[in-house]
Amino acid sequence: MISSTYQSLVRRTLELKAQRLRDERLRGPQGIQGPPGPKGDQGLQGQSGKDGRDGKDGKDGRDGIDGTAGRDGKDGRDGIDGKDGPIGPMPKHESRGDAIRFEQSEGVWGKWVRLGGHSTGGGIGKDSVLQLIESYLEIGMSQYNKLIDTVGTIKYIGESLPGTASSSASWRIKKVDLTDEDIEITWADGTSEFTKVWDDRASYDYTVSA
Repeated sequence: MISSTYQSLVRRTLELKAQRLRDERLRGPQGIQGPPGPKGDQGLQGQSGKDGRDGKDGKDGRDGIDGTAGRDGKDGRDGIDGKDGPIGPMPKHESRGDAIRFEQSEGVWGKWVRLGGHSTGGGIGKDSVLQLIESYLEIGMSQYNKLIDTVGTIKYIGESLPGTASSSASWRIKKVDLTDEDIEITWADGTSEFTKVWDDRASYDYTVSA
């Protein structure tokens, strides 16, 4: 036996089909698609967004540790000493009998010095030798300053370039010892280099020049 519910459902379905058929008979055929409508106006531009805030600066990094200092380099080898130069020319001189004189500069001659004296055995006396020394020193008068200090039988003779102060270490100093008949000539600290101080002449050790 068919229930009333089922009968109602069948009846409703049939009614819907009948309604759809009636609608299809009443609706005309589908028309052609119309042309597109005119383009609408562009919308207004939106407001720009605000810039974001700058981020905070990062902290500075720590300084690196200093590196270890490198080792000192080895000292270079000493250079080879230069060869000794040839002996310079002897000063020009003239002799006349028992006297001699030296040329001080081109065409200019010093005083005549007699070679006679009071020494025994026919040698030159001390006075004559001293005159020879002073006459010989006059050869360099135009090139060097000359200072002479006499202390008893000792004579200190210093030479330097013109304008050199007596306190400057730019002198060469020789000592002439007239104590004995044999005259001894020595140099301050044994050198004839211009490295001594005239004011200190009495404090040096005097030996034969190296």
